[in-house]
Amino acid sequence: MVHHGELVLTKGFGALDPRVENPVLPDDKTLYTLSSISKTLVSAAVGILVDEGKLKWTDVVGAYLPEFRPKHDHRVATEATFNDFLRHSGGLSNPVVTILAQGGKVLVPQRDFIELVNDAPTDGMSLPPMPARTCTY
Repeated sequence: MVHHGELVLTKGFGALDPRVENPVLPDDKTLYTLSSISKTLVSAAVGILVDEGKLKWTDVVGAYLPEFRPKHDHRVATEATFNDFLRHSGGLSNPVVTILAQGGKVLVPQRDFIELVNDAPTDGMSLPPMPARTCTY
């Protein structure tokens, strides 16, 4: 854990293999897959920008990411808001499962990530009317 640029806590939790006593020992080689916890970080970052008046929870995400253009349904970029994506109802399937290998190794270079997201399936390849969208997790 880092606070104001200073390391304040280093601790591992859990086990490498739950079938045997093998605690996680954090070091510079320990990698963790953030998965759904990343929504917490994104929510906090968006909240800061909302507090600063730089965006609104109800703003369309595509307005801030011009390279975000899902191929299967353009409405994902032109209608889905920050709120929609943070509650898994933005209309985009989860592309992350296709980029992680065993041990959390990322298979796609960062520069190619937006293309992977743009190629991800949308909910049924077409969004239902906006108020009726359902959660996709």
